[in-house]
Amino acid sequence: MKKIALFSCFAIFVFLLVSYGRPFVIIDNETDNVIYLYSGTGENGVEPNEEEASDSMNPVRIEKGKSAKVPLTFYDIAMKDRKLYLGWKIGNIISSQATAVRYKEFDITSEEGSCAVKISIKEGKDLVRSISGNFCFKKLNLTLKNKR
Repeated sequence: MKKIALFSCFAIFVFLLVSYGRPFVIIDNETDNVIYLYSGTGENGVEPNEEEASDSMNPVRIEKGKSAKVPLTFYDIAMKDRKLYLGWKIGNIISSQATAVRYKEFDITSEEGSCAVKISIKEGKDLVRSISGNFCFKKLNLTLKNKR
């Protein structure tokens, strides 16, 4: 009986650690339009393979005033030298008819960054800020070319 209780406690601890230890990004739509969010991960400096490319071609629709959460996978946490790519179109899924097309890139790193990031998308700009108080195995660090 003690072994079952000990195993159950251990299993719950591992589940909580794994479930809450993944970095994530929250996207807030603060525009007057719908946003189509594209996300994907890949190895830093390497073109995505066919599976990675096809996964990032299915956008998440975020209605006006709503949010979406983009968590990292366990694979992205386990591997080294990975990136998270986020791109969005405001107003229309077709780029030429969208009011804006923007993106952000994050390095997935153990050294510096945040466990959770919130991107507030507004009509003219995007506000990127860290959410404090989270534990994670890896961190998200906004790449230099995105820091404007």
